[in-house]
Amino acid sequence: VLQRDAKYLLLGSAMRGVVMGSLGIALPIYLGELGVATVIIGIFLAVSNLSAGVMNGLSGTLGSRLGGKRILLIMGILIALANIIYAVTYDVRIILLTAGLAVASTSGAGAGAIWGGPVGAVHRAMLAGNVSDEGRNRVFGLNAFVASIAASGGALLVGLPDYLGILVGMERPTAFSFFFLVLATVGILASVSVLPIKNTLVRGPSLPVKSRRMVAKLSAFNFSDGFAWALVFPLISLWFHLRFSADLTSLALVFAGANLVSAFAFLGSGYLADRIGAVKSLFSIRIATALLTLGLALAPTFNIAVLMLVIRIIMSVMFAPIWQSYLMGVIPPDERAPAGAVTSVAWRASTTISPPTSGYLMQSISLTLPFYFSVAIQLITYTIFFTDFRNIKPPEEVKKSQ
Repeated sequence: VLQRDAKYLLLGSAMRGVVMGSLGIALPIYLGELGVATVIIGIFLAVSNLSAGVMNGLSGTLGSRLGGKRILLIMGILIALANIIYAVTYDVRIILLTAGLAVASTSGAGAGAIWGGPVGAVHRAMLAGNVSDEGRNRVFGLNAFVASIAASGGALLVGLPDYLGILVGMERPTAFSFFFLVLATVGILASVSVLPIKNTLVRGPSLPVKSRRMVAKLSAFNFSDGFAWALVFPLISLWFHLRFSADLTSLALVFAGANLVSAFAFLGSGYLADRIGAVKSLFSIRIATALLTLGLALAPTFNIAVLMLVIRIIMSVMFAPIWQSYLMGVIPPDERAPAGAVTSVAWRASTTISPPTSGYLMQSISLTLPFYFSVAIQLITYTIFFTDFRNIKPPEEVKKSQ
């Protein structure tokens, strides 16, 4: 049974997921309609990605000092203010500056919502403090499911400007302004959802102290894992197009279907971790997804490649909530927020580096070469991870083994 504060945290996560899921799709399109060049939008996306990592790091380190509830409250207000700015100005410089700060930008699109956007570290630390050790894996799976469904709902909300134009004849700029005001309202509601929470973060240092060695190791694994993932999947739609001449409609159906089905896989992640253990689960998932990535690279036809991709997506999404729960379990409660921040920054940094590398390899050497590098890195990374962490168990697994 969910504790009262955990329910409010899930509600806030859902509201932030709606905003991030919407902006991840709408903001690049809106910038394009304002006349921003595609290359500038690309640079903006990279800067926004980096800014999101910095913001997540700051919120995590400050959360241990200022209190997690205060951080979530402030972030909801900032999300609302950012969307109000989008609604009242057409000055591209102001919009880019606001979005570049990653308070309300594209950084939470798709899977980004699962990681909680710029307050992910604080949210997960607070959630871990409001559930039992025995229930943490399943609650983190539920949290990922809620965030994913909310982001999908946010994606559907992107059609609002079109609907307003068709149904009531609203002009395009006005329709977008109305859309952003709706998101601002959701941001305010996200802040309101925080107010009833009583059990907030355990106060602690701004950076991990007692757990610094473990956090350093986990960050290194997160960096390597993120680098391997981003060698392939940010460019996977382009790869399908170049390899199989896949059209946008086909790809849209594939990814929409895979993401919808995979959302329900989150609910099974906690049961898997409870049954075989978190480290074994993480190791098994990553080895399986690495082999499926290899199968994807070697697939002779579009249909076989799609099958490999869908199975891989379904398996891969189970990784995030188990990783998040394991991290919160093995880190002392007063260092959970900064530990989550540091490991998230490591992931964000590596996923910013990989796509240019992958793009060069695909263009200059071979379309499939990034896949082979990705597979090799993941196999090595998680073999070492399993060797190093197989005996480091979260509290619930320690109790079970006694």
